[in-house]
Amino acid sequence: MTTTFDSTHFTTAMSAARLLSDPWQWCYLPEALAATDSAALAAEFPSHLLVQRKEDAYATMSYQQSRGPLHIGSDNLSTRWRQFTEFLYSDRYTKLAEQLTGYRLADCVLDLTVYEYGSRDWLGAHLDKTNRRVVQIFYFTQGWKDGDGGCLGILRTRSDAEPHRRLPPRTGSSAVLCPSDGAWHQVEAVTSPHARRRSLVARFITSGTE
Repeated sequence: MTTTFDSTHFTTAMSAARLLSDPWQWCYLPEALAATDSAALAAEFPSHLLVQRKEDAYATMSYQQSRGPLHIGSDNLSTRWRQFTEFLYSDRYTKLAEQLTGYRLADCVLDLTVYEYGSRDWLGAHLDKTNRRVVQIFYFTQGWKDGDGGCLGILRTRSDAEPHRRLPPRTGSSAVLCPSDGAWHQVEAVTSPHARRRSLVARFITSGTE
C-alpha cells in the first residue's frame, strides 16, 4: 500500500503555533504530525541506527544516539521515514520554521539525528551549542504514559529544582527551541523499565561552524 507523509497537517500545525518567551523562546506542538504519520513513524523508527553512548566524564547524561545524520533518500529508512526526511530537508519546512521563530534559516545547514532514551537514561541541564540557531524535536514514544518520565524540562536556570514546564514526549508531538545563553533545558530520567523515549532532532546549524 502506498504511504504518503501528510505535509498539510504538519504545515497547519506549524502555522498555528506561537513561540513563547518565558523563560526563553520555545513552543510545544501537541499534535504536530497526523495520527497516521505518528503511528507509522513510531512503528518504523530506525532503531538500527542507534549506537550506545553512556555517561560522559561529568556524569551529566546517559542516552543512545544515532551514528550520524539521516540523509535524504537514505536506503536504510522506511518509505514513510524517507518521505518525512525529504520534507524536512525541503525549502517548505525551512520557511515554516522561519515563520514560527522569526530567524533566518535559509543559510543554515540542517542536521537530522535520531535518539532513544531507555530506562534510567537522562540528560542533565544544559545549553545547546551557540551555532544551533533553531532546534525542533519530534517525538515517537509508543505508549508513553504519565509517570514514565522522559519529559523535556524547560528551565529558568541551570540549578532549578523544578522545571518551568514539562513537555511530554508523546508520539506525534514536537518541541521547538531557540538556543541562547539562557535557554537551559534537560531531559528527565525515564522511570519506566519498558519505556523507550524516541525522537528525531532537527537542528538548523550556522553554516561553516560544523
